[in-house]
Amino acid sequence: MKDVDRQVSELEGELAEIKAKAIEAGESEKARIISAAEQEAERIIKGAEREIENRIKAARQELKAYVADLAVERARESLKEKLGPDDDRRLIERYIDEIKGVGMQ
Repeated sequence: MKDVDRQVSELEGELAEIKAKAIEAGESEKARIISAAEQEAERIIKGAEREIENRIKAARQELKAYVADLAVERARESLKEKLGPDDDRRLIERYIDEIKGVGMQ
């Protein structure tokens, strides 16, 4: 009976040791998984931030181009309303004179 009690006690000790190692391995794996998940989340967040910045830059450029086109169109319309045929002729003559001046230098 003493042998059986000793064997049971040894088995209980081994079982406790196996259980402790399993818990330790599980905790280690848990920490590894959490760390990997945090790294992946950080990578995803950084990628999303870059994408957002790129889209903001593109939207700003598109808006600037739109505003510039709109300003040019409004200036063109304003000039059409304000300039008559005499003004057109005068501008053309001034431009020709400037070209002649450049050609003579």
